Amino acid sequence: MLAILIIIAAISGIFLLPPRYTDHFGIKLPRPRRTQRLYQGVFIFALILIALYLKIIPFALILGVIGVGLIIMDRIREALLDNDDLREDTKPSQGGSQQTDWRPRSSAMEPTEAYSVLGLKEGASVEEVDIAYKRLIGQLHPDRGGTDYLAAKLNEARDVLKKRLTGS
Repeated sequence: MLAILIIIAAISGIFLLPPRYTDHFGIKLPRPRRTQRLYQGVFIFALILIALYLKIIPFALILGVIGVGLIIMDRIREALLDNDDLREDTKPSQGGSQQTDWRPRSSAMEPTEAYSVLGLKEGASVEEVDIAYKRLIGQLHPDRGGTDYLAAKLNEARDVLKKRLTGS
């Protein structure tokens, strides 16, 4: 009886391993959520039965509490991910890029402010605008430690000056 429980726990435990461990050995396992829940339940239940068989009652109780906790955490996580407001991978906005509205827009950026944001003197050429923009966005991009606000300001300054200098 004990050997069967150990085999069941081992097999269900293998199915719970992350793909990076099983794929290394060429084992491709099905990983739908319901299947994962089943393997998780079988694994915990088999461990509880092993502990009861070995008459380790406190360990069996602890495993039971852990099993219930895992089920509750899994359900809470799924409920949170079903809520579109809390999901991290939200759909991109209409404009193609996601910009966070940090404050209400009162009006478009003035050319003098745009020159100041890019660190240029008035009368700079389109090439100078592009060079200054590339230099600053390389330092202040959100992927490199900058903020969305600063990147949005740089983008707006570049767009204002390019429209002004090219006339389009």
